[in-house]
Amino acid sequence: MSKEKIFETAEKYIKERKYDRAIKELQSLLAYTPHDLRLKLKVAEVFAKKRDLSLAIKTYQEVAEEYIKSNFYLKAIAVYKNILKINPALVDINEKLGDLFHNVGMENESINQYQIIAGYYESHGKNKEALKIREKMVAADPSSTTNRMRLAELYQNEGEAENSLKHYETAASTILGNKSKTGLIEVYEKILHLKPNNPKIALSLSRLYFQKKEFEKIIRLFEKAPEKVKGDDEIFYLAAEACLRVDQVQEAKKRFKALYQKKLDEKDWRVSDYLYGRIRQEFEMDDDYFSKVEEIRVAAGRPPTSLPEDRRAAAQTKRPDLERTDEFDISKITDSGREKKTKE
Repeated sequence: MSKEKIFETAEKYIKERKYDRAIKELQSLLAYTPHDLRLKLKVAEVFAKKRDLSLAIKTYQEVAEEYIKSNFYLKAIAVYKNILKINPALVDINEKLGDLFHNVGMENESINQYQIIAGYYESHGKNKEALKIREKMVAADPSSTTNRMRLAELYQNEGEAENSLKHYETAASTILGNKSKTGLIEVYEKILHLKPNNPKIALSLSRLYFQKKEFEKIIRLFEKAPEKVKGDDEIFYLAAEACLRVDQVQEAKKRFKALYQKKLDEKDWRVSDYLYGRIRQEFEMDDDYFSKVEEIRVAAGRPPTSLPEDRRAAAQTKRPDLERTDEFDISKITDSGREKKTKE
C-alpha cells in the first residue's frame, strides 16, 4: 500500500474516532520516514483526541526539540503552545516557551511566560527556582524597574543582601534616568535599610521627603541614622527645617544652633551667615535664644547684631505663620559643604 493510501486510511479512522487504528497506520508510516515531523505532529494530535495526554505531550515535545535543533523556533513555539493547551501547569514547558520567545525577540511574551513560572515557584515556596526565573525576566527587559525590584526583594528575603543591593541600586539609576521619578523613594528606602551608613542615599531620600512635605519621615530617618549620616551637614539641616514644619520648635532651635556653631568653628562663613539669616528669620523674636546665638557669633569673631526694642518679644513655641516663611535655598548648604569636602 502506498504512503498516500495509508495516510488516507488513517484520516478515515480519525473521522470515525477509531483512534487506535489511526495511530497504528500513522506509526507504520513513521517507520519509513522517522524524521517526518509533520507526520509525528499528526500522531500527537491523535493521541490528544484519544485523551492519551501523556503520550500526546511526549510526542509534541519530541517534535519541538527537533524544531529547536534546526533553529525553527517559531514552529517550536507553536508546538509548545499545543502542549500548554493540554496542560497549562507544566512549568518546564512554560519556561522553554519563555526562552524561545526571548530567542526570537518577543520580550513581552517571554516575560509573560516567566511571570507565570515565577508566580508558581513563589506560591510554592521555591524561592531559589523563582530567583532563576526572575533573573531571566530582568535579562529580557533590563529597563523594567518593577521586575528588577521584585528580584531584589526576593534576594533580600533569601538573605542575599549583596545581590539585593546591586539590583536596588540599578533600579534607582534607571529611575533617575527617567523623566518621571516615580518609585525613587521606595528604592532609596530599601537601599538605606540594607546600607544604613550611606550619607549619599540618606541625603537623597531626605530631599525627596522634603519636596513631598513628608517632614515626619525626615525626622525619623535622622533620629535612627548612624553618626556618620547625622554628621552630614545638609541632612542635619533638613532635619532642623523638618522640625520647624511640624512645630517641634525647641528641637529645631537646638539643631539650628548646633549646626551654626559647627560652621562657625569650621570658619565656613558663607554657610554660617546663611544659617544666621535663617535663625533671625525664624527665632529673633525669642530674646533668650537669640542672645545665646549672638554669644557664639561674637565668640567666633563675627560682628554682633543689635535688635531694636520693638522687635523683642517672648520666646515662641509655635509658628502659625510657618507656611508664609520665604522658601530657603538648600543648595547654600549643599554646595558649600560638598565643595569643601572635595578640596580636602
